[in-house]
Amino acid sequence: MADIATMRMKALHFWDKHGISAASEAFGVSCRTLYWWRQLLNKGGPEGLIPHSKAPLVRRKKHWHPDVLKEIRRLRTELPNLGKEQIFVRLKPWCAQRHLTCPSVSTIGRMIATAHDKMRMVPVRLSSRGKALLVKKRTAKPHRPKHYRLVKTGELIGMDAIELRMGEMRRYIITMIDEREFGKKLQAGRKSVSGGHKYRYEYNGQTMYWSG
Repeated sequence: MADIATMRMKALHFWDKHGISAASEAFGVSCRTLYWWRQLLNKGGPEGLIPHSKAPLVRRKKHWHPDVLKEIRRLRTELPNLGKEQIFVRLKPWCAQRHLTCPSVSTIGRMIATAHDKMRMVPVRLSSRGKALLVKKRTAKPHRPKHYRLVKTGELIGMDAIELRMGEMRRYIITMIDEREFGKKLQAGRKSVSGGHKYRYEYNGQTMYWSG
């Protein structure tokens, strides 16, 4: 915003030195615009040249008939999550019978979007015995960011667990790998080897081969 005000001030100074026609051609604006900038400068000083929001002070408010909203909700309930195009086909004769203005397809979409629940109905899942099941929202699993790079040792650890059942006893084997140290040793162990394998990795006396 301040850069625009500076440019306008330079245009007005250029006008004072070289005339309005030269200023209009140099800054690519009309003479009418330059007169308007001069008026803003005279009224508000340099701060008056800072552009302000051009949004209208009095905005049109959305007024939808409550009966139309109820009918759209009823259609979305009886036919779960019915689309706006299908709602328009069913709503048009309904509004004509009651002498109401039928909203357009795009308006119906906005009416659904502005509702607090989006007029959305979650389908009920039934068990094998016909009882309703409570649907739990799945929590987003944490994942590594795409451009994440390891810096410190121990910053990221990969874990895995194996369950062994021995009769009534259960034993768990938990393994952890430091991703940074393992990656450094993995890069150091990559060498071309024979036997159809491309890479070899040696660690603690064990050798692993794989093709990359």
